Amino acid sequence: MEKQDWEELEKWNEQRLEQEKEKFGYSYQEIEEKKPHKKVEQLVKGLKITGNTLKIFTIIIFIIAAFSILLMLYIKFANINALTNAEVIKTIENMYHTKVKCIQKQVDEDENGTYQLEVKENPQIKFTAIKEKGTLTEDYLDQCHKYYFEHWDNQKKQNFIVNENINQGVLQYETYIVVNTQEEIEKDMNIIKEFATFCKEQFTPAWEIYLLNGNERIYSN
Repeated sequence: MEKQDWEELEKWNEQRLEQEKEKFGYSYQEIEEKKPHKKVEQLVKGLKITGNTLKIFTIIIFIIAAFSILLMLYIKFANINALTNAEVIKTIENMYHTKVKCIQKQVDEDENGTYQLEVKENPQIKFTAIKEKGTLTEDYLDQCHKYYFEHWDNQKKQNFIVNENINQGVLQYETYIVVNTQEEIEKDMNIIKEFATFCKEQFTPAWEIYLLNGNERIYSN
């Protein structure tokens, strides 16, 4: 096709486009030319939205994971350091649901050391607590056991064997009756129950008071 023919064809095409615009307000050629671009733009826009959504989702997951890890670490170290940072008096009061006060202590700058304490409701009950690097050793239960057993005015106390010693600064106290037959078990278990009745609500199964049958210890229910 000669150059003149191309020029005439282009001129004819331009005239056709102008006529379509005058008649319809637009030309079909322009619509067809714009369609692919619109699809591409929509695809690119969709990809951008998807990418942004994934970024936000990833950030949210990261934040949740980081928070969970920090929470677990906080709980772990809080449990480890709870006793270290807590006051000895408050710790014991929470453990035994009783009010106590400190009458003497020998501690270092970190409050580690030995505490001499007494029960507020009964100042005759005195006990020792030793705090050392996050651990607490005390003889509250043993001192209570000893106090009530010594104040129990009952001849049946003679049936008991008392085992008392000091281990690393705290009292270890136990009372028990040696039994050999089922009849003795039933009879002497009633003696322990009489002692529990004397102690009223102060008695606790945590005390080391039991029947000894051979190597077997039998505790009161």
